[in-house]
Amino acid sequence: MGGDEALATAPEDYRLFISRVLQTVHRLGKRMAGWEEVGLADIAPGTVVQFWANAAKARGALAQGATLVLSPSKKAYFDMKYDADTPIGHDWAGYTDVQDGYTWDPVTYIPGVTESQVHGAEAALWTERVATFEEVQYMTLPRLPGVAEIGWSPVDGREWEEYRVRLATHAPRWSGLGWHYHRSVEVPWG
Repeated sequence: MGGDEALATAPEDYRLFISRVLQTVHRLGKRMAGWEEVGLADIAPGTVVQFWANAAKARGALAQGATLVLSPSKKAYFDMKYDADTPIGHDWAGYTDVQDGYTWDPVTYIPGVTESQVHGAEAALWTERVATFEEVQYMTLPRLPGVAEIGWSPVDGREWEEYRVRLATHAPRWSGLGWHYHRSVEVPWG
């Protein structure tokens, strides 16, 4: 349902709105999902909360019985520039190079969170500054395979030095398809 960045909404109005949305969602037999800010309101156990920046808000949601999907802006927001030379994207959360986007774990990212409280990871791409499909490809590749591996693979066995070599093997396929990807200096493209 969203629920983030409602900065002009008074806290009491925000809580009332979230409560009404939650009632509607439950009346329809569904489970609510929203950004970490929904934890500022009274939410039902089982609500899925998407963490993006504020661990305290995420913990508040967990205290109410929510579970988390992690898409930390400093690791999994693909509209963040790779480095200062990236021609498109944002840098408000910092730069996210390929290694930064791979070397984190959803279960340990927020101290005190347990594995049973985490559904997994998700990458996000906001397109205010990413206008074409070629730019989408450039901002997601080569970071997307890393977030996929984080979400699908156990932390044991994930190792940057081995991964960066495996990642390089995608270059011939991506190039053959005409895809525009960031040729990070961190990856031995060959």
